Amino acid sequence: MPETMSRLMVEVAILQAQKDLRRQFNRRVLRNAIEHGVRYSGNTHSRMVYRLVQEMLRSDDHPYYELCRGAARQVDERYMRSFGVNLGYENWYLGTAALRNNMRRLGCCLPWAISVRLSDADTRMEEEQALALLERFYALGTRCFLLREDEARAALLKTLCAAYADCAFTLDVPDAAVTESWLRTLGTADNALVIPRCPDGQCASGGLLAADHRLRTMLRPYTADWAEELVRGHRTLKEEAAGSLVLFLQPEESCPQTVRDAFAEWLMEKKIHPDCALFPVDLETDIRAISGVVAGRPILVAVSPDGSMTVNGTPCPADAPMPETLRKLCPCSIVPE
Repeated sequence: MPETMSRLMVEVAILQAQKDLRRQFNRRVLRNAIEHGVRYSGNTHSRMVYRLVQEMLRSDDHPYYELCRGAARQVDERYMRSFGVNLGYENWYLGTAALRNNMRRLGCCLPWAISVRLSDADTRMEEEQALALLERFYALGTRCFLLREDEARAALLKTLCAAYADCAFTLDVPDAAVTESWLRTLGTADNALVIPRCPDGQCASGGLLAADHRLRTMLRPYTADWAEELVRGHRTLKEEAAGSLVLFLQPEESCPQTVRDAFAEWLMEKKIHPDCALFPVDLETDIRAISGVVAGRPILVAVSPDGSMTVNGTPCPADAPMPETLRKLCPCSIVPE
């Protein structure tokens, strides 16, 4: 009951702030909402995130004010109530507590999020297999699932989101697959953030996401040459975002690790000192960074359509037992408080 009441209080506070921001965008309303987050954060991790945002918004002309204005006007309250609260409350607050309790019990680091590829050119993961996979990690405390679905099976994605209604999902699907019909099939998957994959940088589905009152996002796979052009100023993040408020970035397999690391460092500077109303997310680097705070060390779990997985780059078979595999690859003796 206390957790249910706490979530209800969070939802009410967010919805009221969103209504106030829609009625008349007011920096004070947004600052008050962030202050509530700092005051009522249940752990060091979530409090740190709120304080970072609080520090960024001290300047009245900070670009993130415009970003928040756009999100408040564009996104329907049901997505704020489901995806937003699931990510911030169920995952970073309750989920972090559950993960750390299980880490102490099991003696290994656990992932706050996992990346799952449901299909590729040769293999597809069926519904029963996908549900079983999510359950394995849900039982450990994971509450965020990053799904890539090349076949864009909307009915499957809807089923997975509904089965774990207290979790946050990102749905990485081909841009061309995001149509009005596809969004209707996805329907009430309010705990999911749709991320069209746009290899050429052109996002045809942005207007459809906005019309469906979802956050405009896109995912841009990048090469070493493309990243270098951004760093040198020959391209800009705003131009590459194609009207999106959040730009997800993911390196191509051919991109050297040295380039990835240098680009991630440049991108972090752009997050802290933005020059436009856009929030960039480097999927691989940011997942590792957050897991470093939550679990005490970086951990990245990626699952293939055949069920096999990698843990921090180390291959594991589909039938690898959990948590024994994580205890072997990611042992921990000290758990963050």
